[in-house]
Amino acid sequence: MSSSVLDICIASDWEYDRGFTDRLERALQSAGRTTFVVWPHNLYDTLERIRCGELAFHYLYDRASNTSCEFLEIHRLLENGLVGCLDDPRKMIRASDKAVMHAELLRANVPVPRARIIPAFDAAHEPCLAPGDLAAFGRPFVVKPTVSAGGGLGVVEACELEEVLAARRQYPQVRYLIQEKVVPMMREGLRFWFRIFYVCGSVIATWWDDRTHVYRPVSESELVEHRLDGVVEIVRRIAAASGLRFFSTEIVRDVAGRLLVVDYINETCDMRCQSVCADGVPDAVIEKAVSRLAAVVLGELAGRPASTGSGESGRSGPIGPTS
Repeated sequence: MSSSVLDICIASDWEYDRGFTDRLERALQSAGRTTFVVWPHNLYDTLERIRCGELAFHYLYDRASNTSCEFLEIHRLLENGLVGCLDDPRKMIRASDKAVMHAELLRANVPVPRARIIPAFDAAHEPCLAPGDLAAFGRPFVVKPTVSAGGGLGVVEACELEEVLAARRQYPQVRYLIQEKVVPMMREGLRFWFRIFYVCGSVIATWWDDRTHVYRPVSESELVEHRLDGVVEIVRRIAAASGLRFFSTEIVRDVAGRLLVVDYINETCDMRCQSVCADGVPDAVIEKAVSRLAAVVLGELAGRPASTGSGESGRSGPIGPTS
């Protein structure tokens, strides 16, 4: 039985990741490293090949296991043989819980909107919450599940206690966050809502419209002109609190001039390219992120000779369903 030891395994469970993973593979392969992508359609075959010693890897970049737990088996099988892993899945799961991160960010002096965590509906049908308790959040306020369902699912605006109680029934097994509604500053046609990418120490800022979901890079001159240096410091604090090396976050400068983190951590960034999707990430931002990720992975593999494996890509067929 022949075996292949390849340099980098990239795992993804989302078909729209292909443009991003293709770019990352090209960057890594151009440096002489072999890559292999695990998708839902080839996951079980890949796991079997690892189990029987036919396939192994030096490095793992996992973009799948936090939403498709079956990918966690890759970590278990490769645990003792890896030189490195970009982000620990346990840290990603922790960072995805808004209740946990709300407390962590407060401890890290990260500015967040006024908020309160309430128990899951299944745990307490009637939480200890009175109509007067909502006054601190203003009206309307935002009600959202502390574990994201993706794409803003489960997030509602509310004004009354009855609406809060009803919202919790949509995802009855998770806790909910009541949060003040943050209104962004508007100046010279700019809406001061940002999505910021943290990539292994680099901070990449974009303007992001929460209504249209369309991005635009923040230029260096805009960082200075609008005094956005505080954004960089906030994102670094989030990185330290979460322990993650690659994530995005949403920060707003509100009408009172406050910088507030309104969506704490997107632990697996949506990296669709704007050249393909109107609401995708600007291609220049994608290229910066890929360049930084590749540099970090290559650096962590620097002491390991380049693999002599076949350089299989794991892209032998169309992406199949996740179930």
